[in-house]
Amino acid sequence: MQSFIITFDLYCKWEHFPPVYRLYFDDELMAERTCKIKPDQIIQEHVPVLGDIDSLHTIRIEQLAPQSGIFHIKNLEGCPNIKSEIV
Repeated sequence: MQSFIITFDLYCKWEHFPPVYRLYFDDELMAERTCKIKPDQIIQEHVPVLGDIDSLHTIRIEQLAPQSGIFHIKNLEGCPNIKSEIV
């Protein structure tokens, strides 16, 4: 196991109320946040994690109110085998 940092840009488009989302690394809850940025801005995430850098990992964004916003992840970096999911 080693520590490393996962970085990515999180885009969130919303209209009426800022959406609330949870951020997971694999199955571990890392944060629960309200997306308080303007819809045309980007959240630059830096997630410090502990794990096997060569294993397959997943960054997952879970919306707590599914119709409240539209999320996209871009520029995902930090380990060679990582994917993203929006649920």
